[in-house]
Amino acid sequence: MGLRPGKFRSTTNTDRGGAVQAILLPLRHSAFRRGWLGQLVNIIGDAIFAIAIALYLVPRPDVASKIGLVLAASALGGILSLLFAGALADCSE
Repeated sequence: MGLRPGKFRSTTNTDRGGAVQAILLPLRHSAFRRGWLGQLVNIIGDAIFAIAIALYLVPRPDVASKIGLVLAASALGGILSLLFAGALADCSE
């Protein structure tokens, strides 16, 4: 199974503007743009949460175990919700 000639364009240095426009093309749709921005804010917030918890717990004794406990509890919530969401998605076809 090979690629057909002309099926995919290669991006050269002179064609990078077209490649960037093609990447940004889905952002023209407002629903996609809202979803993408929501995911971006969510990812940034998750990263800031981990840093903020670490900075909050640094002056306390036994820092490593407390940071580990808080981040593990946070991850456990995500894991459990993924399991239930996966089961729910499998039930609805």
